[in-house]
Formats: sequence, C-alpha cells, structure tokens
Amino acid sequence: MLALDTNVLIYFLGGNAAVSRQLDIWRSERQEFLVSTLVQTELLSLPHLTPKEIEQIESLLVTMTLVPVDVSVARLAAEFRRQYRLKLADAVIAATAFLRDAPLVTRNTDDFKRIKEIEVLRI
Repeated sequence: MLALDTNVLIYFLGGNAAVSRQLDIWRSERQEFLVSTLVQTELLSLPHLTPKEIEQIESLLVTMTLVPVDVSVARLAAEFRRQYRLKLADAVIAATAFLRDAPLVTRNTDDFKRIKEIEVLRI
C-alpha cells in the first residue's frame, strides 16, 4: 500500500507522463493507493474546477482507500507539526502514511525529508 500526496494526484490529473507511467506500473503490480480525506479536500477545492474536472477527481478517488482524519491522525499530525515545523496538510498526510505503515509518495520530498518515522518516495 502506498500513501499518495496531493501533488501526485494533481500531476496525474494534469496528464504528467512520468507520474501516470509510475502509477500504472504500481497498479499492474496490484499496489493499493491510499489518500487522506484531507487530500480529497485539497483536490476538490482547487480554484476554477469545472464540473467535468470534479467528476474526474471523484472517479479517481473511488479507486483508492480514503482514510479519514480521525483522533489518531489528528494527534500524530499535531506532534509531527510541532516537531518538524510542517504545514498542517503535510503533517496530516505524513501521519496518515505512518499510521497505515505505508510509504508516502510525493513530488516534493523536501516537504517530508525531516520526518524520520516515514519512508518517502519521489515520483
């Protein structure tokens, strides 16, 4: 199982060939993807989304495991945020990956490089 950062899905939805190719490889290996419900919020709140783009995002998300921001995620995210001075969204995404014991896949490893508790993969 792999936890996906918001930027991975933005690149995928934007048609980035490298990201699409890697996600296809992982799918062919029967790799499962999980995303925080915060990622869902970030994607669906992008400015100027058309109804078709919203439908595209929702169709993509139903193929993944959506992990709610529950008490465990919130507490660990707060700890990560304090300890590593992370943005709130990054802390929640990192906490979700940690609690699901999943590597975090991102396009921006700098956001997560200080977090020793998780494995970070660049795509």
